[in-house]
Amino acid sequence: AHVAGNKHLLPDDGVKRFRILTLLALSQGLGDASVALRYETATRPEAARWPAFIERTKARLNDCLGELENNWHADLQDVTLGSIATAAALAYIDIRDIVPGWRKSHMNLSQFADRFAKRESMMNTTPKP
Repeated sequence: AHVAGNKHLLPDDGVKRFRILTLLALSQGLGDASVALRYETATRPEAARWPAFIERTKARLNDCLGELENNWHADLQDVTLGSIATAAALAYIDIRDIVPGWRKSHMNLSQFADRFAKRESMMNTTPKP
């Protein structure tokens, strides 16, 4: 981002930069847990699935969604590396139905996801059925 001259995606200001990098890390964790749960429940043979892992991963996902819902609303208002990562992770959760019903209990996050999904970049990269 800095090479192209865009410091808004990841600003130099220490506090803003730290917040964006923290949001990025949280969203990457959300995405990683989503993919792990998908692999465990969709690709692993049912007899080989690990129920304790599935439950821990679901708890991690719900914790991440709750954290994003309750503490990151203001940071999700701008287009930054953190908000892009959050939008991508939420889109994956929706496409794969990783956390059914998450939108009902996370209204701020749901509104963010809907708003961000209308961006041309998101519409151009949405997988086609």
